[in-house]
Amino acid sequence: MLSLDIPRTTYVVSLLLFATAIGHVLVSGEAKSHIKNLFLYSPGLVSTNPSSVLNDEIVEIVHYANEQEILIKLLGVRCPLPVFRGRLSGPVLTLMEFSKTEEGFMVGKYVVPVPGTYFVEIIVLSCWKLYQNTSFSLVMDSCIEDTRRHRITAPNASIEISRWSPHPEHKLGFWTLKPGVQAHPLRTRVQPNGCVLPLCDLSEFVTNNVPLDDYTFEYQAGREGPSGSSDGFEVKDSGSVDKINRKLCFIGASHARATVEMLNNVNIIHVDTKWPRELTLAGYTSLDNNCSHAVIGIGQWPAGWPELKPMAFSAYREEMREGMINFTNIVNGSMMTMVRSEHENPLGNVISSCPPRDWRNPEVVRIYNEILAELCRDLRIPFLDTTSIISPLWDTADDWCHYTNQVGLEEATYLAHSLSYL
Repeated sequence: MLSLDIPRTTYVVSLLLFATAIGHVLVSGEAKSHIKNLFLYSPGLVSTNPSSVLNDEIVEIVHYANEQEILIKLLGVRCPLPVFRGRLSGPVLTLMEFSKTEEGFMVGKYVVPVPGTYFVEIIVLSCWKLYQNTSFSLVMDSCIEDTRRHRITAPNASIEISRWSPHPEHKLGFWTLKPGVQAHPLRTRVQPNGCVLPLCDLSEFVTNNVPLDDYTFEYQAGREGPSGSSDGFEVKDSGSVDKINRKLCFIGASHARATVEMLNNVNIIHVDTKWPRELTLAGYTSLDNNCSHAVIGIGQWPAGWPELKPMAFSAYREEMREGMINFTNIVNGSMMTMVRSEHENPLGNVISSCPPRDWRNPEVVRIYNEILAELCRDLRIPFLDTTSIISPLWDTADDWCHYTNQVGLEEATYLAHSLSYL
């Protein structure tokens, strides 16, 4: 018998090398997955704007893809209760919802139905977050931050989003990029204080240069509205309302009038109502016009410039409660009554002045909408929340007030369908 004279050390080393090779192959598969997860979900820094008003306050901005959030680490000395507005623009448009962490940082949560590359813009609106019990003097005097330097992210900052929610419950839908169209950074359109034509060149500041034609609003499955279509609203044009033999009344001021003008239908009328106290008269007018459905939208005049001060939150609550009760008592079940969310106004010259000369900024309107939603729950009146349609493109109103563009038409069509099918 032949014997193989192999040194013991060689044998042991060979076994070790063989085992190491097998282990390397096995671990490599796991490592690839781990590395991929690290790439997709590990925190990533978001580029900042060194010229922003909060540059000295911000330590860093971090994207946590796994948590679907962006964390703003800031000192909080100059701006103790900051109000941020963040917009993601990519396969869809969406706004982030900000809150304060236990450490005193600000975190912006986002929900998107599609993964991909998203440009991110975060601006600081003001240094004083408002609440329903905020003192009237603070609401009255709280200034919007300098709109020339309010952007805290770099002009082309972007993030990679790898986690998404196909059907977030609190969204009607999303403004979605059309096929074949490339996404661009969508920057907030502003009219800085004192910048009025022909004294100021607005082109330096009107930076929202992505055409609205690039996006279309797609309703979520299950949120497509009373028509029952599984693919969302099949009909987007105002002419479809002709098929419905009902008279629809929009109760409000110029924003309600703009809705009626866009729908352009003899069965849809405007009942001019500027203040909550005028809802009693609006009820009788709606009866005289034989309205079958009515939607109330009042908040622009109370929050605006006409009385040189905004209506206090407590007063708005009480007057709207009384007005809504009076209206429903007068119509006495003869028509379906609803309330829609109020529109935010872009940061135009008078809103961005300091002290402000108009208070229809996102913070005040947010509180008004909070109040309206609570009143509707208490009084059992349907509340039509259209912020999913308006807010992602809140800065697109041509006259810094009225959404007479594709955004307004989308909301008007949604409201008309809701009124017609409920």
